[in-house]
Amino acid sequence: MKVKQVVLGTIAALLFTGAIPASAQQTDDAAAVSFPDTVSAARLSALVEQGSSLFNGGTCLFCHAVGGRGDGQRGPDLTDGEWLHSMGDFEGITETIRWGVKRSEMKAMTPRPHQMNPNGGMSIGFPEVMALTAYVWSRTNGPTPEAVARQDEVLSLLADGDGRGAADLLRADTRERPDSPMFSERAVNMLGYEYLERWVEPQTALPLFVFNAEAHPESWNVWDSLAEAYVALGETTKAIENYEKSLALNPRNRGATEALERLRSQ
Repeated sequence: MKVKQVVLGTIAALLFTGAIPASAQQTDDAAAVSFPDTVSAARLSALVEQGSSLFNGGTCLFCHAVGGRGDGQRGPDLTDGEWLHSMGDFEGITETIRWGVKRSEMKAMTPRPHQMNPNGGMSIGFPEVMALTAYVWSRTNGPTPEAVARQDEVLSLLADGDGRGAADLLRADTRERPDSPMFSERAVNMLGYEYLERWVEPQTALPLFVFNAEAHPESWNVWDSLAEAYVALGETTKAIENYEKSLALNPRNRGATEALERLRSQ
């Protein structure tokens, strides 16, 4: 979609401080100033952290995976410095996030491209779009706030097959920042399945599912996922135990019911 250029520099900075109404963001046909050049390093880092929470807790994960590394099927890697629909500059990334990319115009994952919906398919406003942009932009340009650096450390440990170390780091972060966890329940679950199914490393995935069950004991889904990991590892007794916990929280979990029937008949 061809749109007129939005002024993201001074206009966006004023928007964040509340000096002008959000409607002013529609100004067009003006010389754009790069937004990162208009705000302090502290403000930019705060935006990156906010964007990280939006990215790793929202719908972005389904195509771009945790941390924006790409899932190899639907969305491209956002950390490799290769940009398909912009030059990778702040303004170009903002435009892509705001307006999306039609399926017919997608350049990734051919011959079955997945459309990039406006705002990543989320109901978010312009300030949140800017925060998301800051996070995506930072994956190749910086800055890397401490909270985001810890996320990258978890991902690095997992890439090395150290699921236990990654889970321990997640536990430490949860103790230090209980109101602002490193990754959402959804993100940890998706990381677990990435290693359980995509890389077929159940021993790496298991500690992630164990941590998620500890952190979210009220969620029937985390117990179901943990049971699947135990099935993959051939630990039938523990798989049954965790499917039963999932069913106790959600008696309509048909998948768990069918899995229990299979496991008990073995």
